[in-house]
Amino acid sequence: MLIGSAGAMVGALLMFPQGGVLLHEAWHTVLAEGDAVQKQVTVPMLEAVDSFPFGIVLVIFAYGIAIGFVFTLPKGYGEQLPPWIKVGGVGQLNTTWSRWSSWC
Repeated sequence: MLIGSAGAMVGALLMFPQGGVLLHEAWHTVLAEGDAVQKQVTVPMLEAVDSFPFGIVLVIFAYGIAIGFVFTLPKGYGEQLPPWIKVGGVGQLNTTWSRWSSWC
């Protein structure tokens, strides 16, 4: 489970630079000289906008796997966590993941 959590975290951290590169590409496409009809800005812009929330979801998913299944938390620590981040099982993670990934 630790390898899965680490892999999800690495994937999440790679989504943010990818979104930045796509925003950079869209920005330079807008500033490039040429006919406005030939400029394809929509696709890189939408991909960039999708990359950031997907990266955030992956961070939450990796955190949920690590805290829920890998590490043992001290007593009382779970009460300090917000209710939406408490993991009850793999089924709950799968449901949460499918809802967020369909939104992204």
